[in-house]
Amino acid sequence: MILHIIISFSGLQMFLCQFLAALADRGACGKCYVCVCKMDVLERQRQSERDLLDAMDRKVRSQERLLAMKDATIAELELRLTSVEQTSYDGTLLWRITDFQRKRQDAISGRVTSIYSPPFFTSRTGKFDMSCCLQ
Repeated sequence: MILHIIISFSGLQMFLCQFLAALADRGACGKCYVCVCKMDVLERQRQSERDLLDAMDRKVRSQERLLAMKDATIAELELRLTSVEQTSYDGTLLWRITDFQRKRQDAISGRVTSIYSPPFFTSRTGKFDMSCCLQ
C-alpha cells in the first residue's frame, strides 16, 4: 500500500509525520511515502525575510533620527553664521526685520511683545543689542 499525503500547514505536517512514523513502526503499512509541500522551508524563509525586513526598518528609523539631528545641527549652524555675518564692530547696526507682519500680529496678540537685534559692537569689548516693541 502506498500512501501519498500533501500537507499544507507545518503543525499538521508534524502531526501527520509522527502519525505515519507510528504506523510504519507498527507495521500497519509496508511503505509510506509522504509528499510534503515545502511549507516548512517556505515558513522558515518567510520568517527570515520578516527578520530582515524588521532589521531594515530599524535601520531606516535610525537613519531618519540621524538625519533629523543633522538637519537641526545645520539649522543651528546657519543661525550662528547669520549672526556672525550680521555682527558689526564699528558701532553701526543695519537690522533687517524679516516677516514683520507676522511679528507685529504676535505682538498685538501678546504672544511676543519685543524682538531683539543681533549684537553689534562699538569696539571689541563694547557689546550692544537693540530691542523693539512692535505694538
